[in-house]
Amino acid sequence: MIMRCSVVTWWRTGLLFVVSLLVSFPSVASSSERLFVVNQAGSSISVIDVEAMAVTDTISVATAPAAIAASAKMRRIFITHPERSEVTVLDADRLTVEKTFEVKGTPFGIAVDADDRLLISDWNLHCVHVIDAVSGTEIVRIPVGQSPAGIVAGAQFAYVANRESDSVSVIDLSTLQVSATVDVGRAPFAIALSSDETQAYVANVQASTLSVIDTDVPAKLRDLETGKLPYGIGLPPNGARIVVANQQSGTASIFARDGFELQHVVRIGDYPEGVVVADDGRKAFIANWFSDDVSVIDLDAAREIARIKTGKGPRGLALIRFNP
Repeated sequence: MIMRCSVVTWWRTGLLFVVSLLVSFPSVASSSERLFVVNQAGSSISVIDVEAMAVTDTISVATAPAAIAASAKMRRIFITHPERSEVTVLDADRLTVEKTFEVKGTPFGIAVDADDRLLISDWNLHCVHVIDAVSGTEIVRIPVGQSPAGIVAGAQFAYVANRESDSVSVIDLSTLQVSATVDVGRAPFAIALSSDETQAYVANVQASTLSVIDTDVPAKLRDLETGKLPYGIGLPPNGARIVVANQQSGTASIFARDGFELQHVVRIGDYPEGVVVADDGRKAFIANWFSDDVSVIDLDAAREIARIKTGKGPRGLALIRFNP
């Protein structure tokens, strides 16, 4: 695999988690959507005005930011730094760094649950850190599979992709224990949850497949063929489509959730990774790691309609709406 920047060993093989999410923040000041893009090589966050399709702010952060998550209640954005064993906290209104705190280990993927707890996968310690998002204090560590990467939190359960175990750990958020383990494809990485939480989707990098999990059982329903090295997944709130970024193919696969038919394959930028879909379900935004930009896809027309330049090495992103 071609490499772009000098980072620690497991990043040299492209093993960087990309989190893609959509969060609504009530606000009296703005009704716009903002796209927050994690630039790994640039050690920065690009803030994009979605309507204007332009970068409006750039926030400098510590070295090699990885994954991103947001809290609507706290109006805060959280970013992991595996090399530094740190998490950066951004003020989502002021667009400034509020603080950083230490996470002992290798903090990698990140999600926020309904109780304002951070769930952080640890690549080297093979666990999930549960951390108070306000104080940064660790509550508990939950052992999971080997090299956990992508993580997503629902109302009752969280799901973490264990890259070297070819499995997904299901965490009961009431007991903070693993309640089930689901076998998936080879090298699962990114993970997403449908808005009704009945299905989870896992991108299996080395298998070039997307595993569909029935969360009620829980068990794998089926595998869908993607492009080469799928690294990112995005879904609209209505759940009508599933968008997968295929890193080595430089494409996005668009599936219908009803029946899982592959509808379109869209050519985008170089080494695409993180994906989000706007809440109207009509546009997808995909971070292109090697192109230093974000592709905008019109999902109805199944074509790329814009490229937005960002900082160096964009990988993870989050789309946030500030409602009046």
